[in-house]
Amino acid sequence: MSLVNDICTDILDWLAEHQDPSSLELPSQALCDHVAACPRCRAALLLLMTDLLEVPQDIAATSCDQCQDDLAAYIDLERYKGTQQAIRSYPHVWWHLWVCRDCSETYRMVLALQEAEASGLLSPMPLDKMVQPATPQPPVQPPVIPPQPMLRHLTLPRIWFARMLAPQLGVAWGLDDEDETILHEAEDAGYHLYVGLHRTDEHWFIAVTIQPPFIGEALVTLGSERFRAPFDLRGVARVGPIPPALLTSPIGPDMAIALEMAGV
Repeated sequence: MSLVNDICTDILDWLAEHQDPSSLELPSQALCDHVAACPRCRAALLLLMTDLLEVPQDIAATSCDQCQDDLAAYIDLERYKGTQQAIRSYPHVWWHLWVCRDCSETYRMVLALQEAEASGLLSPMPLDKMVQPATPQPPVQPPVIPPQPMLRHLTLPRIWFARMLAPQLGVAWGLDDEDETILHEAEDAGYHLYVGLHRTDEHWFIAVTIQPPFIGEALVTLGSERFRAPFDLRGVARVGPIPPALLTSPIGPDMAIALEMAGV
């Protein structure tokens, strides 16, 4: 029997309703408790994450400490950028909230407090005060910031990238389900930078990849249009969606790309 036919009805119904990465908010506590106790449903959920969001399967080993370390950042990103961005940046947190009642209760409590603040029923409280560490923490040491690439700004001339991306000989984009075109490659101070266009039938994104991973955000500017996205744990920022006409028109501004370090 296949996995899809063998999993439980409730999680099967949830999976059927949530095939869009933008609609993966944490469900009821009862459904999370069921997934935590059912290995078949956990496997189905992990396959969904791997398929939709291309996350590594080793997130299944995430501990409470690892979840609590990033929970405040996850909540903050989900609040201002949406659940999809939060999951892509902190997939291990989203997964752990499904299978750990203690951490999911902390998460739900913080959301309830934020709702109370928004309605004026509670004075504002810093998010890091709401989310307590899972275990006592040693004295805070000054953070060790890894070396960052010197190449923080890049400009791609329109005459070059528009010619690469515009339809040629009457052949229109969108014939394949998915495609990616490398626009630029560079190496600087031990970092490898790749800029590419990632397109599907519905959306176009500028994919900025840097290795080793960069802690911060990528900002793509086309004249007065600005698009921003955080780098995930793999060092990839999917910036967009960007209207195709902004990229394929032979007339218009050049593309400026900036790497912005977190906390700067």
